[in-house]
Amino acid sequence: MDLKGAEIRKFKEMGQIINDNSNQRYPLKVPHYQRPYKWKPENVEKLITDWFNHEENSDYFCGSIVTVIHTEQPHDLIDGQQRFTTLFLANFVNLMVLRSLVLATLKYQGYAMRFMTLYDEMLDCLKYVVVLDADDSSATSLSNLRNVKDKIIDELGNGSLDAAIEAFNTYFTVNEIRNLIRNKPLNLQYDRSSFNDSLTKVMCALDISLENEKDINFSIELAENQPPYSDNEQTYVDAIKTIFESIKDKIESEVKSASHIKSIQMAISFKDMISEFIDDVKVCIVQTGNPDDAYTLFEVLNDRALALDDLDLIKNEFYKNYVLKGDSKVSDEEKDRVLQELDNKWVNEIFNKTQDYEKKLVTFLAVGFITGSENIKYDNSKGFRDALKLYFNKYDSNNHYDQHKIAKDFNIFLTCKKFMEAFSLKYQKKDLVALQAEYSTETSEVYKTVHLLYAKDQFGVLLGLTNFIFRNIESISSEFEISKVQNILDELLKTNHLNNNLEYIDLHNKCTAQSKRLWKVAIMAKDYKAPRSFAISLINNNFLGSTDAVMQNITVELNNRLEGEFESWLRSWRYTSSSKNTLSIRILFARLIKTGLNKATMTLTTPTIANTISQADVAEMQLDHIEPSKINLVAESKYFKHIDRERFVNELGNMMPLPGAQNRDKSNQPVMESFKFFKESGLENHFILTQTEALFKENRVSSTDNADFYIPTEEFFEKRKEFLIEMFKQVVN
Repeated sequence: MDLKGAEIRKFKEMGQIINDNSNQRYPLKVPHYQRPYKWKPENVEKLITDWFNHEENSDYFCGSIVTVIHTEQPHDLIDGQQRFTTLFLANFVNLMVLRSLVLATLKYQGYAMRFMTLYDEMLDCLKYVVVLDADDSSATSLSNLRNVKDKIIDELGNGSLDAAIEAFNTYFTVNEIRNLIRNKPLNLQYDRSSFNDSLTKVMCALDISLENEKDINFSIELAENQPPYSDNEQTYVDAIKTIFESIKDKIESEVKSASHIKSIQMAISFKDMISEFIDDVKVCIVQTGNPDDAYTLFEVLNDRALALDDLDLIKNEFYKNYVLKGDSKVSDEEKDRVLQELDNKWVNEIFNKTQDYEKKLVTFLAVGFITGSENIKYDNSKGFRDALKLYFNKYDSNNHYDQHKIAKDFNIFLTCKKFMEAFSLKYQKKDLVALQAEYSTETSEVYKTVHLLYAKDQFGVLLGLTNFIFRNIESISSEFEISKVQNILDELLKTNHLNNNLEYIDLHNKCTAQSKRLWKVAIMAKDYKAPRSFAISLINNNFLGSTDAVMQNITVELNNRLEGEFESWLRSWRYTSSSKNTLSIRILFARLIKTGLNKATMTLTTPTIANTISQADVAEMQLDHIEPSKINLVAESKYFKHIDRERFVNELGNMMPLPGAQNRDKSNQPVMESFKFFKESGLENHFILTQTEALFKENRVSSTDNADFYIPTEEFFEKRKEFLIEMFKQVVN
């Protein structure tokens, strides 16, 4: 690693090269691929408040900054942009306060003795705002501006106050400061010209004056003919307001009767405090000579759980490689245009008004398809970035990561967002949505499988299916044209493919067939392992640019394994609301409800009559204990008694699907009194209930208190479990 050194430094030393005795200072420049300034008012206020409350007469350390140094050029600011920008803006606010103070000392003779000191402080602030001309003969060189002070002093000595003020205003009216900001390089720069324009626009809107003797006048409003602030510009505006208000509030909290202090006195206290803040706040600046080393440090220092900041880190991977591995012939202006368009897409289309779970899933599915990595995890941002690094390794000076490739990658992210919208993937009540999807005759096999995997939190398996879908989409729309992507996703939601959409028939059939296989594997497997292994092959064979979309079949070996696992976990399953296999049981019942039974052969058939259970009821379908788990002690003789009662009542043989309303009404009724509730739910003529009733009649005993009241035997539960296992075996096939 090409480290040049590391030191604890304050704001005004950050542009100096470590171990360089010349003390030459360079501006800091934010590379193309870095995000804009993001700190919210609470971040800015916290920095100031933490400094204000830190131990007196000691430096305040606020973090690190990583830069890449260049000979005679601005240094690249790789990490610490938020802190540096905040200090830069604080210094600019101080400049504008000092400008007003210097003018006030000329106008109000009672403060004239402060003129020279305040003027020097103003110039010291100015040189850290803009890069002043090196040529001493230039009007905007530091030496010439120092000479202006001497000229003002001469005019004051001659008694010519108006001439002194005129000399000052020649260089330091608000408009002249704005001209400097517009026409000179700032000490905070961006490779992206649009970001420079935004910062300049906001800085040129700031006006601080002391015309009101009782207060400091602060304004950062735009003229009527200017376009309103963009979101990026508003971030600077909010930061400047917060800096000003926070410092002013802290001064007022320390001064008795602050409302009686003149504006000049308040401004002097203000510049003292903000100067102290700028000088006290220290960072550990790390300088390297290699951008890759700097970015490695940047990642280490910013490695957190997936959140908005992590999305920025992921986005920066794409930007960095476009800038560094793109076509070198492309101008900076064109790069800026491309990145601005992509920024708009990232913020306004891909991640606009998204919840955390949406951000995670969109990123997971997009990175999984782009990279073909089987190792990424749903909630691991670092894993996403590691996979992307391997993906970008294939690009170099001979194989450019150009505008078309980055645009396609962003379209893939947007495709994932459209996928989530089309399939209505919501985090709340996802198990009920999966259940309703399974029961409905209006949902496609793809839709059912997506919701089953999503509800079971099998994101790595879902990735296998989406990789297969997206690879098929790529075969039709190589650039992931979003209007065409939307049409394809709409087709996948249909239960039957219409012949007038011939372009999508093959894709629809393939995705339907692959979904059925994944559904079967996910339902039958006892845990995550078999579905994940099955999905890995899909991920490895179907990713961005892979040769063809490759289907994954259920091999004889896998089928045998699944059959063994399926029967095993059905036999050993016990009711718990949190088990993912409990959802599988509910799904199996939902599918069973849609079938009929040939009692002669005991094989499932397509029912000849429509079900009477409504969609709304299915969405509320719960697993009910036929024999209740709790008994009514007043009628204890009506309930099943056994040393292993708890096992029998929580096994599959005692489960019946029942909508929530009937479940609540049924409560703890004994078996014989429960059947009316199952009939009222819409199952009156369904074989699930009729076969249960038949088994009950064959496997029951009279209550000890009432010969006409019957309770189930243990054979009832065992035989019904075997019946359901056989039905479930058929229904998965």
